[in-house]
Parts: sequence; structure tokens; C-alpha cells
Amino acid sequence: MNQDQPSESRERPRRMPFSPPLRRFGLPLMIVLFLACVAGAFYAGRYTVYQANPGLAAQEKATAILSKVGKLIQLPQGETPSMAAITDATAVRKAQPFLAKAENDDVLIVYQSAQTAILYRPSTNKLIAVGPVTAATNAEQSASVPVAQPVISTHTASSSKETNTKNDTSSTTNR
Repeated sequence: MNQDQPSESRERPRRMPFSPPLRRFGLPLMIVLFLACVAGAFYAGRYTVYQANPGLAAQEKATAILSKVGKLIQLPQGETPSMAAITDATAVRKAQPFLAKAENDDVLIVYQSAQTAILYRPSTNKLIAVGPVTAATNAEQSASVPVAQPVISTHTASSSKETNTKNDTSSTTNR
């Protein structure tokens, strides 16, 4: 080859400065669509599980609340607490002096064996009151149906004595 001759074959064809939109956004768009489908399938699966087992959502909510409260104060071990969400704060304030600072959506956590009651406010992530459980601050009295909704309950108000008796019997037979 002679260097004096222009080499047209050596020149590269010019490319367009921008590629077509499909080439440019195709792969990222496919990735986003794939992730959206995976997220939709995940939430659809959770929805069907919650429909089949309605108590599961309450248990997850209670577990989340207890983990947040556990970061603020040491909780009694080996006992599942009774929990109730305050729905009518004015009525609870009148009924229980322990709940004098209660507001709607606060959570009352009662450990019967440890005789401890905790009033927790999820909106501010703070403990409002911590005190001993006495006859006046019993979970069944402070968490009556019109005043509070149970988050997760270990026993009902009408059969609390029967449940406590069954628990005492089962704990002695397991030993």
C-alpha cells in the first residue's frame, strides 16, 4: 500500500451520537419491569397467606412492637405478654390511673407473671409508663372491648381464670 493514496477503506463510518431509545433504555426498563413483577408476586403471596391466616398479621405486628420496646427496656423473658391498642383514651384515663397519659393508638403491654405493665407510644417510639400490675391495672379491666383492641391476646377476658388454670396445670405436667 502506498501512503500517498488516500485510504478510504481505513476510515470508519460515523455512528449516530445517540442510539435508538429501545437500545438505550431497553435493558434498564426490562430490569425494572422484572423487579416490579417479583415485588408484585411477593405481596400477592403475602396477601393470600394473610387471608388464610388472619392472626398472622397481628402476630407480626405484636412481634414488631415487642422488638421496638425491647430496644428501649429489658423485657421479661419466657412469657408472652397480653397486648392491647388504646382506641378510646379518654375512657381509659378515667378507668385506670396508670393510663393517665395514654393517647389513642398507644399500646398497653402486660406481663402477668412478671407483674409488669408497659404503656408504649409507637408514633414517638417512647415508653409512656412502666409499672407493676395490681388488681387495679389488670389487663382485662384496662383493655375492655370498647376502649382497646387486642393486638395479640393470650387469653380472653371471659375465660382468663380458666386459661390461667390450664396454663398452671400444663406447666406442672410438663415438668
